[in-house]
Amino acid sequence: MPAWVHAALVRGLSFQPEDRYPTMPALIAAFGEDPQQRLRARRRRLDLGAAAAVGFASLGVAAALGWARSSAHAERELAGAWDEGVKGRVPAAFVATGRSYAESTAARVSERLDTYAVEWSAMRGEVCRASRGGHPETLALRDACLDRRRGRLQALTAVLSDRPDADVLDKAVQAASALYPIATCADTEALTARVHPPEDPAVRARVAALQPRVDQLEALHTAGEHKQGLALGEPLLVEVSALRHPPLRAEVQYWVGRLRAGAGDYAGARTALDDAALSAAEGHDDVLEASTWAELLFLVSENQQRLDEAAVIHELGRGPVARALDDRAQAVWLSSVVAFLGRKGAFAESKAAYARVIALREKTFGPDHPLVGVAVHNLASLLNETGEWPEARVMYERALAIKEKTLGPEHPSVALSLNQQPRRRAPQHGQIR
Repeated sequence: MPAWVHAALVRGLSFQPEDRYPTMPALIAAFGEDPQQRLRARRRRLDLGAAAAVGFASLGVAAALGWARSSAHAERELAGAWDEGVKGRVPAAFVATGRSYAESTAARVSERLDTYAVEWSAMRGEVCRASRGGHPETLALRDACLDRRRGRLQALTAVLSDRPDADVLDKAVQAASALYPIATCADTEALTARVHPPEDPAVRARVAALQPRVDQLEALHTAGEHKQGLALGEPLLVEVSALRHPPLRAEVQYWVGRLRAGAGDYAGARTALDDAALSAAEGHDDVLEASTWAELLFLVSENQQRLDEAAVIHELGRGPVARALDDRAQAVWLSSVVAFLGRKGAFAESKAAYARVIALREKTFGPDHPLVGVAVHNLASLLNETGEWPEARVMYERALAIKEKTLGPEHPSVALSLNQQPRRRAPQHGQIR
């Protein structure tokens, strides 16, 4: 291979995106930049064709999207998120808690994250290969979706490996399981309906710089680290207040609201979530708006127990939830509706809503997912509340089986469930609904 072609190919294969050619036309042009003009035109064309063939075979890409990315490098792009170093630090932090179930939990979390990483790498490669003849806008949306999944994964593993923390350990499997499924990045209809990046390059760069900190907020909330999350989130809330991209502003307001609620500051949570609903609507982020209305309904009906206000929220939230066309957001909304209906004593409607929650979560995550177990347990509690004890027992036993399978028999949550008997109990809404 000619030296000038080799140099172009090496640059095209660079691990760091900023070291590669900015566009596919630039890469192709580089293959044609023969400094030895004395070579015959036919020879130059043959060299270019051979070089291009070697280049595409090695890269496995066609970057009509405006960049060149190697599908062979997909796994390397998880560096810092789920690489060998991170795979060692997470179990080490768990074991350092001294809990008897730490090693079992580490193995379960690692298995889930290994699977997640494999799925991510496979889809990244698929997007790269599809770039050869696919629709650039659609592929760009899929690529951006995968970038978000990677960012959330990295934020979560940073929290899990930060230090020995028994509370984080207890929530680790649920947190790993709560990562958004990779398969959603192939749903082109949903991706097209979601918010696109800002057109202004300066705003787009600012949003990209802030996004990792927003992902940290989500990870800290999921792990139950509310105080640490607020230490990061409150200054960030001020920082994004004037940002000319409402969807990101809404994300920060949403997670700060949930972190405040987790810390017991319900009035502060209400303020942040009200702002998030407005910002999400302004930014046309239907899924985030629906999720925000769901959190508002739960906060006002369950935490603040203001049923008149909750009734208004219940009516106002229906539209955004219907527009979102998102099973996950729909399930969270219905979970909040159950809390509202339960406070009103509308148990028959509550049971129907819980059955729908279970069906949606089984569709999204599978029948043995921890979130399915939470919904099954809550239905069991509701059946127990209404005196339907045989049915409640069946649901309790199923919830216990899911916990034992996903968390392990030594996990404290399983021990609590073993003591569950059909009698009056409050639903376990938990941190991840």
